[in-house]
Amino acid sequence: MIVILKQPSDKPKLIVHVGPGKTGTSAIQKWLSDSRDQLRTDGYLYPDPDRPAYFDANGDLLCELLATAPNGTESLIEERLILVLNEMAAAAHINACHTVILSNELFCNTPRPNLEVLKRHLAPLFDFSILMVVRDPWSWMWSSWVQGVKRSALYEEFSSYAARDIRIYSSVYENFLDVFSNIILMPYSKSNLIKDISQVLGLDSLKYDVEPWQGRIVNRSLTQEELEILLCVNAICREPAVSKILSDYMIERRPNAEVFVERNPEVDELITKAVADVIARLEAILPNAVRPPRMPIDGKRRSSMIAGFVAKVRAILRGNLRDKAHDPVLTADPSNAEVSKRTMSLDLELLSLLVSTVRSVDSSENHLALLRKMLQEPPEEARYEGHLPADFSSVDYLILNQDVLRGGSHPIAHYLNYGMAEGRVYRRCTTGMPRTVDDVADDGGNAVNRG
Repeated sequence: MIVILKQPSDKPKLIVHVGPGKTGTSAIQKWLSDSRDQLRTDGYLYPDPDRPAYFDANGDLLCELLATAPNGTESLIEERLILVLNEMAAAAHINACHTVILSNELFCNTPRPNLEVLKRHLAPLFDFSILMVVRDPWSWMWSSWVQGVKRSALYEEFSSYAARDIRIYSSVYENFLDVFSNIILMPYSKSNLIKDISQVLGLDSLKYDVEPWQGRIVNRSLTQEELEILLCVNAICREPAVSKILSDYMIERRPNAEVFVERNPEVDELITKAVADVIARLEAILPNAVRPPRMPIDGKRRSSMIAGFVAKVRAILRGNLRDKAHDPVLTADPSNAEVSKRTMSLDLELLSLLVSTVRSVDSSENHLALLRKMLQEPPEEARYEGHLPADFSSVDYLILNQDVLRGGSHPIAHYLNYGMAEGRVYRRCTTGMPRTVDDVADDGGNAVNRG
């Protein structure tokens, strides 16, 4: 059941799908973008995505204007907003379309005062409705946390993330419920998402062939092993560019992998209490709008997401992320302006050792900061030409000599003062899977170079 609250009008219709994020927005936008030509033939205008290389969402300029915090330039922003909306209405008439469709989860970043401004200027131009997909808060929080791990270098555990950010779930829905009365509420259903959206738009699901889209995953979550790898790498690197490169790589290689979820009673109770009021408001409009998550509550608690998995990490790197014939070394694209100049290249051997390092050292901030510093700074080895071995690596030295990492010593200074005389390992093997100090001992010292 879907409830639509709207008033009839002779003006062009406008449906503004605002998400929120992690409610199937990527799948909906992909379907709308792929169906643009047929939609236009049937009188529905889905304006072209603003950044088609990255997203199938549209309305980025509008979202950008609406997200602007009050700073004394409100009149100028409002003038630009009016211009964008009038251009949109004109495009509907030029294309002989009775309905305009916008879809962008960034609408949810709009401060409440700006929603009032939007409402005021939409009313003269359109018979408009706000479309919100309602997902159960636990699944929404988990999916949002995984997205942060994938895209924002997040490395904290889910329980602490949920305790801090569950308020976002309520505020997103409440902002729109407080401002708009003409709201379409649609329950989240992964298996029927596109069929439901086609019903909202009044489209013939057979004509638009929605069945192949049912249950299609456009932006999948992560497996347990992928989560554990990224949490480790994020804890050291703190670089969103690296998180994105690595997660995209994993998902591209295994697009249909079974994703991991973990639900425990303490976090479940916290979330349920925090969102009780907004859930009541949503279900007063649409009974049973919030469908409970299908995964059972697991009473078993793990001390850490990264406990006891080194063997699995090695197997994944060896089997699923390594294809010498086709796959380049994982590296940030230097031509991408969004990638920090400090972003390091991550080859697969180094990645495996980074993950192992998080487990094997006391991963307090000062220890990880030293390793991160060595990863991000330009190599200093050239300044010590003639004093260091030609293939000396500061990062390798820290990883392979974990007591140096724990002690916080600069790797070059330690090697010159102590490590060289002690015959310390200073370089990873460049062939085969990476080796630890124990591996080197087992192999009689052949896996890495020594001073």
